[in-house]
Amino acid sequence: MKFKSIAISIILLNLAGCMSFQASVPEGYSGTTASVNDTYTHYTGSQAHLFVLTQVDENVIENASYRTRLQNMGRKEIITPYMVNRAVTTEEQEFTIAGFVQFMQDGQTLIGENMLVSGNVSFDPIANETYSVTGELSKYNSTVWVEDSKGNIVSDKVVAKIY
Repeated sequence: MKFKSIAISIILLNLAGCMSFQASVPEGYSGTTASVNDTYTHYTGSQAHLFVLTQVDENVIENASYRTRLQNMGRKEIITPYMVNRAVTTEEQEFTIAGFVQFMQDGQTLIGENMLVSGNVSFDPIANETYSVTGELSKYNSTVWVEDSKGNIVSDKVVAKIY
């Protein structure tokens, strides 16, 4: 039931077309940056497994789930994932990352298995490095983490056991 509540929250956030996001880099910051990419796997046309960065130090930022929903508005059957790449400062920060199934139609989120996993991780990004939020979703155990450009895991893994 907890996952259905979270799924409904995701739908409501996605339907809020005038959603206000904060910058992933504070205004006036002049130091070095790295970038963090959202990713997807298991694309089938009507759904995809998304792995996204949703917050930086509790600031809600734009992510691939919102961008995908916005870009696919009005389409009926096929979803095209739209990834987000954003700059982050090269200081240790808390990042909220999530993995879940993004469905084309909102009703599918209510009855489908979204396999949601979400949590906070901290790491110290290196200047000019590119990181990716990635993971694995399954019916019984979903995991999400952050990797560097060489595929090395640089954050703790966030694990959700789904029963």
